Formats: sequence, C-alpha cells, structure tokens
Amino acid sequence: MASVSDVALAKKRLSFSRPDAVLLDLYLDGPEGFALLGSIKQKYPDLPVIIVTAYDSFEEDPRLCLADGYVVKSLDLNGLKSKIVSVVGRKLATQISSKGGFRWPYQASMAR
Repeated sequence: MASVSDVALAKKRLSFSRPDAVLLDLYLDGPEGFALLGSIKQKYPDLPVIIVTAYDSFEEDPRLCLADGYVVKSLDLNGLKSKIVSVVGRKLATQISSKGGFRWPYQASMAR
C-alpha cells in the first residue's frame, strides 16, 4: 500500500507501480480529483478506482461514472472494506476468466 499527497505524485507512482486498486480523494491537491480520475481511466482502464470523499454531494455527479466505487468517509471502515473487496474481486474474476480459468498457485493481495 502506498499513499501520495498530490496529483503529480500519484501519476508518477502509477507510472512505475500498479496497485490492485486506487482509493482516490476527490480533493487531493485541491479540486483535481476528477482530472486524476479521468487520467487514470484513460491510461489504465482496467485499474479499479474507488472514490473516497467526505462529501456525499458527489453521489449524483455524472463524472463519477468513470469510478468503480464511491464511499463517503466514515469512522466505521466496514463500508470501505466491503467496497474494496467487491471492486478488487470483480477485477480478479475478470482476469481469471480472460485467462481461461483459475490456476494454482494463485496469490492475490488487496494492496501492494
């Protein structure tokens, strides 16, 4: 798992390391989160991106159609955990089916 503090660092990190999923705060480095979401999905369309924000007002924003999930920040992390498992699970299922099935040994991690 890695954490970055601004859009430039996020892009640089993604250029040499591919995580299983991205948790994106829309207000990372100011209101640049939507631009970063678009950039990630353009360069890495199969990389799941989950929006994690303190604002529930984005729930109806059409720009969120690019995201694979949306979670409002909370002290209770169960919603976030469930969303990560769901999104990463879909990604793994797609990868497995596209490669002709499940083969042992297979090890997956939630974050790298």
